[in-house]
Amino acid sequence: AIPYYQNKYGHSISAIDDSLYYETASKYLPNGTCGVVSFGVKGGRKAAEKFMSYFQAYTNTYKPVKELEKIYNSATKNEKIIGLSIGTRPDCIDDDKLKLIASYKDDYYTWIEYGLQSCHDKTLKLINRGHDFDCFKRAVEKTKKYGINICTHVILGLPDENKEAVYTRMITERNNIAAAYKAQGESEAQIIKNTTDKEVSVMISQ
Repeated sequence: AIPYYQNKYGHSISAIDDSLYYETASKYLPNGTCGVVSFGVKGGRKAAEKFMSYFQAYTNTYKPVKELEKIYNSATKNEKIIGLSIGTRPDCIDDDKLKLIASYKDDYYTWIEYGLQSCHDKTLKLINRGHDFDCFKRAVEKTKKYGINICTHVILGLPDENKEAVYTRMITERNNIAAAYKAQGESEAQIIKNTTDKEVSVMISQ
């Protein structure tokens, strides 16, 4: 029996049998799906004192830089806003847009969230993402140069993927990153910090 859950907005997650997406999810993800886990502030919105402006839905770097600047600026006018989190795709970012986003980081807690979904090119092609894993890595390296915090969205349990495949790829990339830092003359302690605090958290998110 599948447990019943429905959030306060009336949208049930795909793992629940009354969901609009249950039949499709069961067909393409026979090993199970998951919902989105979120956390709230005790006391609700009234108890919160500071906020981040979250550009989450769709691709929030798709407009020209001048238009993006107006949009981002409008989100920082309220004195209670202390951060910006901008969701986008790895193939929808460039240096001009990164420079703009980086211009906020001295005054605001600034993040870019990349939709990767899978680190396997076969899966990316299957779900019609329109980019490969190397595209994601290039976007991450560019973003790091501007000192912007990075978060990556990954879907676990996509067709023909299992935990072993995901973790094997993750460890391989971690070792590649560590080798790159070593080639740049980083100390072992700094390599551990870099590959633990930053890159590995980018590779997989649960």
